Amino acid sequence: MDLDNVTAKDSFKQSSSVSTVVLIQFVIGFIGIGGNSLVCFVFLRDRNKRNQTNALITHQAFIDLLSSFLLVLLAGYQIIGSPSTESRVLQAFACFFWTRITLFAVFAVSTFNLTLISLERYIATVFPHSYAGAFTRKKIRRMILLVWIMAPVFQYFIAWTTHTYRDGKCIITKSPASVGILLFLWEYFLPVAIMSFSFFSVIRTLNILHLQVFDATSVGAMPSTTYPSQGQSTVNTVSSHGPSSSSQTNPNPQPEVSTVVSTAQVPRTANQAISQTIMRRKLRRRNATKALFLVYVVYVICWSPNQWAFFQRSLGGPLDFNGFFYQVSVVLAICNTAVNPFVYAFRHKTYQTRITEWLRSLIT
Repeated sequence: MDLDNVTAKDSFKQSSSVSTVVLIQFVIGFIGIGGNSLVCFVFLRDRNKRNQTNALITHQAFIDLLSSFLLVLLAGYQIIGSPSTESRVLQAFACFFWTRITLFAVFAVSTFNLTLISLERYIATVFPHSYAGAFTRKKIRRMILLVWIMAPVFQYFIAWTTHTYRDGKCIITKSPASVGILLFLWEYFLPVAIMSFSFFSVIRTLNILHLQVFDATSVGAMPSTTYPSQGQSTVNTVSSHGPSSSSQTNPNPQPEVSTVVSTAQVPRTANQAISQTIMRRKLRRRNATKALFLVYVVYVICWSPNQWAFFQRSLGGPLDFNGFFYQVSVVLAICNTAVNPFVYAFRHKTYQTRITEWLRSLIT
């Protein structure tokens, strides 16, 4: 959601449907607090599943938790009014930071972290041999710090260039149209382009690997030799010209002959076991990637209407802040802070398992 810099008044306060939008924002914020807190609890509680992917998912849940908390606070202040203070320091702080800019800055961090998740999945799947060196725990921490620094840079640039505190008043001026275009490119278009490339490359690679494993399993499952019937054994003879393909029937089979059949079966059984292990590993990776891909799809659905609306406004087009489309686009964007826990509950196998185990422990 972009910032409306036209006047000092929030566009929500100019709308006749402000009570409905604010109430929805308040409810979604509480749902987001509950759902994202549960995601953080589940992944932090399970020490055995602490890997780079789950660390980024937990960080995503923490960001959405912070966004939900800010949604509740901002909605609450619109309902009951903001507290007043005589402190010039606090007034200046509120002018520059305690505005929707802070909320939009956290939204930008959420977008960049999801982009980082897509790149992590891309490297892990397409370039698995480079993954261990590229995504160590130390590097993950640095990447997360970089996300918090880079993502909101334009939001705080807007705050410093359009917000002025003077004589106890916060004066907000209109920002140039070029700033809105830069915001669109930095916080939406570029991340979506990277995520789209990463996830579709991952899906294509996983499909190729799945076909390769399936073909290998099918070949391994086919019998490569004809086993002798009961009471018979196959005896290979060697002549001066090399191995002979003829076989003889031994009327008095010895116990040692049965080892010929066993040694023919062992490679087949071992190959099946290896194939099954590979298949299980691939399926786990596919399930986690599908869940994160769905998170990306939900993000695009939730944010696209609002972002494209503000982009065409930055190009000089009309945008009615009191209109039905704008209000729906705001609600959709806010929903993105609370929807991810439901995606994990339906698609992420590890999250499903841990939630089930935790609920059982509470009941018993």
